[in-house]
This record gives sequence, C-alpha cells and structure tokens, in this order.
Amino acid sequence: MLTVLCPAATTTFPPAPTVPLPTATLTAPALPPVAVPDTIDTAPDAPALDVPEAKLNEPLTPVVPASADFSTKLPLLVAVPDPVATVIEPPVDVAPTPPTTDTAPPVPAVTPLPLPALSDNEPPVPVAAED
Repeated sequence: MLTVLCPAATTTFPPAPTVPLPTATLTAPALPPVAVPDTIDTAPDAPALDVPEAKLNEPLTPVVPASADFSTKLPLLVAVPDPVATVIEPPVDVAPTPPTTDTAPPVPAVTPLPLPALSDNEPPVPVAAED
C-alpha cells in the first residue's frame, strides 16, 4: 500500500491597513434659493378648417360642338433630306491566322486485360433437417 503525505493546513489573512478607513458621510444637495418655477403646458393650435366654398358655376359650352369645326389648312410639310449614301467595304484580315490542326486523342499506354472465364458453379444446396 502506498502512503500519501499532505502538507499541513495553513490559514493566512490579508495584512491590516496602516491608514484608518474613511468615515461614511451622507451629503444631500443644497436646496434651490428660490421656489420651483411653474410648469408650462402649451397645447398645439387646432388646425384651421379651410373648407372650399361650393361653386355652382356651370362650365362654358360652345354653341357649336367641336366636331362641327372644320379646318381648311393643310399640315406643314417639312422637307427632310435623305441621308448621304456611303459605301464601306468590310475590313480585311491583316494578321495571318495560324493553320488549323487536327490532332487525334492519345492512345492509352495500358493494354486491356482479358475478361475472366465464365463459371457455371451453382450455390450449395442447404441440408434439410431430418425429423
């Protein structure tokens, strides 16, 4: 059996202060030299009721309907010039194009293995338990 030794128990307190603690002092704020001012309660002004007056005037109607007015003037014809015809040839390729190449994909370096031989093995038949 193994014996474990434990150190002796010690209790250590913090050192005592060298200066005495300050005394608790309760200081209330000084009172105002005058009385509290009156509160001001100002409600917003009520909106003005601007209601339009009722107008009873009928719109002016012409004596002759507008469809009966005929116009004898022709519309103004504005001469629009035709655009200037310009012939622009298509651009010519200045830079030579590289020749076309037709490269077949690489042939695999591994030769395929032959397929395994077919087997005609049937699974074993379970042995029936005799009564």
